[in-house]
Amino acid sequence: MPFDSVFGLPFHPLIVHGAVVLVPLAVIAAVALNWRPSWRTQYGLWIALFAWGAWVFAYAAVLTGDGLERFVRDRAVAAGDPRPRFGDHPEIGQTAALVAFAFALACTALFAAHRWGDRYSLPKWSANAIYVALVLLAIPTMYFMLDAGHSGAKLAWGTP
Repeated sequence: MPFDSVFGLPFHPLIVHGAVVLVPLAVIAAVALNWRPSWRTQYGLWIALFAWGAWVFAYAAVLTGDGLERFVRDRAVAAGDPRPRFGDHPEIGQTAALVAFAFALACTALFAAHRWGDRYSLPKWSANAIYVALVLLAIPTMYFMLDAGHSGAKLAWGTP
C-alpha cells in the first residue's frame, strides 16, 4: 500500500479507530432505524450508505494492518526476535471486515426490498425477513469488530 504512514505515524492505528467506531454505529442505526417500515423509507438509503462507509474503514484497516504487520516483523527480525507475536488479532480483524461487508450487503438488500419490492413482485414479508437476517447478522458484526478492537488495543498496550 503506498500510504503506510501519515506524518511518520503508521496509518493502521489511525484508520482502525474509524472502523471500531463506525461499524458498531452502523449496526445500531440499522437495527434501530429499520425497526419500523416507515423509518425504512426515510432512512434506508442513508443507513446502507453509512454501512458501506463503515466497511471501507474496516477493509482499509485490514490492508494497513497487513503492512504494519510486515513492518513489525522486519523490525523484530532485525532486532534478533524472529517470531514477534500478534495473537489472533490479524485473523479477527479480517473476520470483522468480512462480516461488516456482509452486514452492508444486508442493509442494501433491506433498502432495495423495501423500496422496489412491489415493482419486482417480492412477497410482502420479504423486507421483514431481510430485517430479521440483518438483526441476526448484527450480532457477529458487533462481536467481531469489538473483539478486533480489543485484541488490537491489547497488542498496542502490551497487556496479556
